[in-house]
Amino acid sequence: MSGGAEALTMLQSAQRDFKALCAMLDPETFSVEIFGFHAQQTVEKGLKALIASNEIEYPHTHKLDQLILFVEKLGTDVSELWDFIELDSFAVQYRYAAYDQYDENVDREEIIEVLERFLIFVRESIKEK
Repeated sequence: MSGGAEALTMLQSAQRDFKALCAMLDPETFSVEIFGFHAQQTVEKGLKALIASNEIEYPHTHKLDQLILFVEKLGTDVSELWDFIELDSFAVQYRYAAYDQYDENVDREEIIEVLERFLIFVRESIKEK
């Protein structure tokens, strides 16, 4: 698969996670662990789309800091992406353990707004290639 095609595939996958995330505003129905997992996946796949759009194979990792550093090496300003690292624990750790003590501190609507802007950025960056 070419880099452009892989970038679009990853972007579409990120958008599916984001769409699911948008339906998870109710903490009584969707635990913070599930919400956080889809938020992390949205970012991970978005970053991988950015990397693939440069005709480069992205690293097979869930670690957002590694992916952000990779994107930075490609010349992209990543200053607004570093806060996403907080989502890393949802990729593995909180898939299997409770995160209840922080549940009331998660502003789901704000996370959705930030991730929506991120996906717009990814989409626009891919179009420029």
